[in-house]
Amino acid sequence: MEFLHPFFELVIPRVDGSAVFLMKAPIPPAMLEKAIRNEFSLEERVALMDAAINRIPTTERFLVRCAKVVLLNSKEQRLDAMLTNIEQLEQICAAEGSNDDLPVMRQCLADMEATFLENVGWNALRSENWVLALDTAKHLRAAQGNDELDGNQVLMFGCSLIGLGRFQEAEEWLRRSPVAISSGSPYIAIELARSVLYQGRHDEAEHILLKNLEHTCPGEADHTVLSRHIDVLLEVFASRGNPAQDRDAASRVSVLIPGNALLERLSDARGMERRPA
Repeated sequence: MEFLHPFFELVIPRVDGSAVFLMKAPIPPAMLEKAIRNEFSLEERVALMDAAINRIPTTERFLVRCAKVVLLNSKEQRLDAMLTNIEQLEQICAAEGSNDDLPVMRQCLADMEATFLENVGWNALRSENWVLALDTAKHLRAAQGNDELDGNQVLMFGCSLIGLGRFQEAEEWLRRSPVAISSGSPYIAIELARSVLYQGRHDEAEHILLKNLEHTCPGEADHTVLSRHIDVLLEVFASRGNPAQDRDAASRVSVLIPGNALLERLSDARGMERRPA
């Protein structure tokens, strides 16, 4: 809307998270097309955002400033830059905000920081940047309070530490979750099984996986969740080297998720008798 501001009048600067504009002139087709296609470089976006901030009343600038922080951190998601941006915004809010608005502003910033930290952490895990993921988990833990135990924090710590080869520490973190073995947090149990497996405790890892599958309804469970169980179970088979135990475990899985196509992977791995769907 800042790009199209010559053709609109800002009537109400803020209505919840939006605003009210009155069109006062036709929009040239080329400008309209660019707006529709959203063809703006990052530099253009930042410049337009700054112009929009300067155009609206000081008391209404907070949400737009927040949007600018989102814009600046939506691409690279650098942890240090993101924390600096939020710290600067906190200082601006303290200077510009009224005493009545400050608690709401600070809560909004805290929520935004937590969201950013989670995004940075999960992206770091996907790219196998274990050091950044662990650093982000520590920041997230500090931001949300050390007395609170959050499943996402536990999982981020566990995955990061497993990636770094710190398996015992990972197990300690993953066991801190009150839902370590439950359908409400299937990935925590899967990662707990990995941390145990990599310490050489094959049977215990298998037990954790099968126990978790018992709590997972095959009709409702996400395919990815079930597939991840199979992935780690196959790691147990490959590391343990006991075909008889493997076939027994595979048979138990066939009872827990009967007729599932994923069973073929276990059949191929250990010669489990295929059962009709």
